[in-house]
Parts: sequence; C-alpha cells; structure tokens
Amino acid sequence: MNDRAKPSVITAEMQNAKVLALLEDPALQELTSTVSPVLPDDWPAGATPKTTEGPYYLSFGQSLLRSDITEDRKGVPLTLRYTVVDAVTQAPVKGARVDTWHCDAFGYYSGYLSHDPDTFPGSEALSHIEPSDESRFLRGSQYTDESGGVEFGTVYPGWYHNRDVHIHMKVYVDDREVYVGQLHMPDDVNDIVGTLPPYDGHITLERLANDEDLLYQSDNGQDLVPDVRPVSEGNPEIGFIAAFTLAVVTS
Repeated sequence: MNDRAKPSVITAEMQNAKVLALLEDPALQELTSTVSPVLPDDWPAGATPKTTEGPYYLSFGQSLLRSDITEDRKGVPLTLRYTVVDAVTQAPVKGARVDTWHCDAFGYYSGYLSHDPDTFPGSEALSHIEPSDESRFLRGSQYTDESGGVEFGTVYPGWYHNRDVHIHMKVYVDDREVYVGQLHMPDDVNDIVGTLPPYDGHITLERLANDEDLLYQSDNGQDLVPDVRPVSEGNPEIGFIAAFTLAVVTS
C-alpha cells in the first residue's frame, strides 16, 4: 500500500477568496481603483480594451529586441502574432514597438524566480513588484512591419495563483505608450495543453478558467481572446499559432 500523501491542491475557489478578501480591505480601496485603466468618454468603439500591466513588467532594453523569447524554457511551442492597427482608421501601424511577456509552464516569470507561483503575493499584486534576479526569459520586443505585424517564438504559458492562462503586451508609438493589456488564452486549448508535459507536472495549483479570473470578468476579457490554432491538427505537442489584432489609439 502506498502511504505517500497526495499533494494538496489550491482550488480556484480558494484562490479567488484570497483576492476578494484583499479587495475588501478599506485601506486598499484607493489603490485598487487604479488597477484597471479608466477609459475616456471619447474612447473609440473599435479600440482594443485596455487592462492592467500587472506586477511583473520590466523595462525592455535593446537586449530584449528579439523574435525568439524562449531561451531555456520548456513547453509546447507557440508562435505569437500581433497585428497593430489604428483604432479609428483601421490602417496598419508601421514602426510601433510591441513588448510581450508571460510566465513559463510552471507559472514563473523571469526576474521573479524567488516568488512561488502557488502563493498569492497579497497587496503587491496590485502594483509593481521589484525583480529578484537578472533572468529575462519569455520577454521580448519588436517593431511592427509595413502590415503592422510582429511575430514572436515562445512557449505556451502556464498558470499561477489567482490568474487564468494569459499573455501581457504593451504598444509604443514614437516612444509613447498607447496600449497595455493582456490576452486570455482560450480554455479549450488550455485544457489540451494542461495534459501535456511539462504543464501536467503543475499539480498543486488548480488552473483558473477564464470566467473564474477576476480581471477577465472586469476588463472585457471576452474581447481579449486570441485566435489559437494547432500547427498540426491532432498533434498539440507540435505547437500552436496565436493571432490577435491590437486596435490602438495613436493620437
């Protein structure tokens, strides 16, 4: 008989309970009111919804101007394609800088390897967290071509405490930030990827579905789901291609 105890699993309900308890703290009301961007009344109807940049953003220097951001991270290959267009004219935006970053298969962000992905960071999650190390995997920056496009080679992201599977991005035009947001990866693909190695080794933390993620619920998450297709139908381990059009306000 095997006497080894099964690892306890932190459920989605337990994760969100911690977040909701934090948000009910009166001392944090002013801070939480600024987590999600407040859009102006004249915000174009066709513009991609903005969301918070999250606590793990790091400034992108010249060393992160690259198309392959994988470095040594293991996971299902993902080709990430962004197309940046003007929200008013729908014309492609050439020369915009696109920054993107996300966690690895086990929920770790580069620069923050000392933080346990299964642990809720508390009030720090509502603002920027100072990095703990010099790693920079799964972070990269590129400038859009004439069609407004950029393409990154990476691995499919994993998950961490109180969040669904997501990818962050920022857009700069003439060195001016014009967009910040997060893509929520589709749950049907997340379900498949979660059964593959190394993702299937993250068994101590239940992955939140998109509609269980509080940011997805509050920030028009349904409009921030990319089109994700397999490279080879029936062979998910070969990889996926994710495409998303970012309609940004350039003026």
